[in-house]
Amino acid sequence: MGKWMIAAASVLAWTADASARSALIAAGGCEDPELLHWSGQLAELLRERMGQQLLSEDELTMRLPRFSSRAPAELERQLEGASRAYFQADHATADQRALDALAGVELLKPGPRRWQLYVRGLLLRALILRARNRSTEAAEQIRRVLRLDPSHRLDSDYFSPSMRALFDRLRRQILLEPKVVLAVTSTPAGGAIFIDGLDVHQVTPATVELLAGRYSIAVSKDGHFSFPRTVDRTSSSVQFDLAFEGSVRPGPVPCIDDEGDEQLRMSNALKLGGLLGIDEVLLIEAARRSTGESWVSAALLRVQGGQRIRDGWIRASGSAPSSSELAELAELITTGTPSSNVHQSDVATASPLAEQMGKRPVPEQVGVQTQLTASSKTWPKVLGAALLGTGALAVGTGVLLQLRSDQSWANLSRRYADGTPPAIGELAAVQSIRKQADWQRRAAFASYALGATAVCTGALFILSRSGQVDRAAKTAVRAAPGAVSIEGSW
Repeated sequence: MGKWMIAAASVLAWTADASARSALIAAGGCEDPELLHWSGQLAELLRERMGQQLLSEDELTMRLPRFSSRAPAELERQLEGASRAYFQADHATADQRALDALAGVELLKPGPRRWQLYVRGLLLRALILRARNRSTEAAEQIRRVLRLDPSHRLDSDYFSPSMRALFDRLRRQILLEPKVVLAVTSTPAGGAIFIDGLDVHQVTPATVELLAGRYSIAVSKDGHFSFPRTVDRTSSSVQFDLAFEGSVRPGPVPCIDDEGDEQLRMSNALKLGGLLGIDEVLLIEAARRSTGESWVSAALLRVQGGQRIRDGWIRASGSAPSSSELAELAELITTGTPSSNVHQSDVATASPLAEQMGKRPVPEQVGVQTQLTASSKTWPKVLGAALLGTGALAVGTGVLLQLRSDQSWANLSRRYADGTPPAIGELAAVQSIRKQADWQRRAAFASYALGATAVCTGALFILSRSGQVDRAAKTAVRAAPGAVSIEGSW
């Protein structure tokens, strides 16, 4: 008499609780509607294959510095609402509305409009905080205006005499306070310097004298802005890679706006990958030839070392490539699977990306057969108990590694806690933390898989019948992406 017993031990997919390690980036004319359309389609196809291994739009928003798309007029209306609440003596509501508006103002592109709204919001908060008997905080709002514009004058029709007297007293104090020197440089030089949105009428390289405090600094040249940097009293210098930072256009698929220089495009794509804290970049480009043909190309780049792992391109039939051809391009880039419709360059094809994305090949079934006789009644139970103990130990090790991984990811998240990415000089440390967390996660899941296999196999041995000759007993282990199953019969 025979029977089957199936024990399945499912392990969470490699990417279930880990930060994504890849991102799709477009390059070329970032206003090109065809490039934007194809990028969106390719992003959907890649997400089907990679899942959480590909950075989501929310993760991109968190990691990539960007200026707000909100209109200044909208923020001005928010401040007007806060002002009405203040004059109606609803100070709690007024304070919250003013804070929300200021948060939006600080994300606007630097310039006169931003500085105007910033000053208005700070002075309105000063009024509100004084009405709530929070004088120290009110004074700090005023100082944030005067430290950059000590000649600012209050409107006597809007501000009370006591408020104007406080303003003048703080002005005199600020003029006597010592300043620190901040060196601001950029590549290329000649970028206009903005501090808290105010044009200080200096260009890089320059030294700026500032009162102690926290500031947001950005530079601009030819209409392109750098990413904002936050500096405080501990900072003595700040460097901007304006050629790179000014070329990045945030969006569902970030785009690097350039004029077709292949080396510059590759360099900027790798810099953006480092800024995002990922290991590999999937770069999509669109090109039109003089014959009128359109091509879509994609490449897989390794951030560490700057290696082009593989690439491919397809020709658009008509105005756009077919969805099946885009799917084949996505398959080639993620797994290396060739296709007759996708052209390839002679580049290195070995990459761990396919394994990391759940595209690991499923091993053939491994079968183990043994003949149990009446004289072998004891050893299956001994072996089964040993396997159970080994399995429990492996699972426990996996739990410890998972906790270590969670701690590493939490450490990494703290570096992005204020919405500002790490400085360029900290990218190596960020990558190191990410790789350590990733290794711990992988080791944890390997321990889970080993533990599940050992426990299930041990259970089969312990439950096997003794005292009679059995037919051949069989166990089979099947590994699939994200799961392990064990089958046995006796």
